[in-house]
Amino acid sequence: MSEFLKLEDFIEHSEASYEEAIVQFLQDNGITIEDFEYVGKCDSECLECDAERFSVWRRDIGFIEEENIFTLDLDVADEIMDFAIYWCNKCGKWTTYIE
Repeated sequence: MSEFLKLEDFIEHSEASYEEAIVQFLQDNGITIEDFEYVGKCDSECLECDAERFSVWRRDIGFIEEENIFTLDLDVADEIMDFAIYWCNKCGKWTTYIE
């Protein structure tokens, strides 16, 4: 797992109940930030250090309802989600967003 996607640096998640499953999915599959597409910066305020310097990385991930698991194989997914990682360039903490 990438140096700056550590569980201890995870701030929060915008949707309830996904955060542990997402972090575990990333770890179990050896997914690093390099597996995401860099899409730019945003000026949201970091909850940890108050900086307004987030890098935004995104990719689609799938969810298989019957097995209650996430997948990168979008062809077998019941639901496809736009998944983004917001990484603070100042303190290294990160959060996610799923739509």
